[in-house]
Amino acid sequence: MEEKLCQLLFQEIPQFQLIANQFVQWYYETHNSENRPALQGLYNQNSFLTYQNDQLVGSENIIKKILDEQLSQMVKIPQPNIQPIAQPSFDSSGAQLLLITVFGELKLTPEEENTIPFVEIFLLQPIENSFVIKNQIFTTHSF
Repeated sequence: MEEKLCQLLFQEIPQFQLIANQFVQWYYETHNSENRPALQGLYNQNSFLTYQNDQLVGSENIIKKILDEQLSQMVKIPQPNIQPIAQPSFDSSGAQLLLITVFGELKLTPEEENTIPFVEIFLLQPIENSFVIKNQIFTTHSF
């Protein structure tokens, strides 16, 4: 197992980084579009989202929060000069996971000039030819 992990860490990081970059691009493009409901396909009944202080479990509760009227106009913009940070990992059964950290800015409406810094963390689990978000944490911050 240790040898497998070392090989994964040193030989496949570019693959994981590529996956992370593609996921982040698709996620935020979808989030910021009229197609936001399509994000529901990324969650299942065991997905967990911490959104600021709200903790939600299950795809229905999570998508309800994402589509909430108060948040419906919000635009999330990943920092263009900061690449998402990606790390491969494994769960207790040995299944591969992908941890992604994104730094960005959000606007409460598309027209808003002021931005609020945020950090968003995703833990993805490959399922068939796609991914499921097992865990997601979103929080705003200031430096």
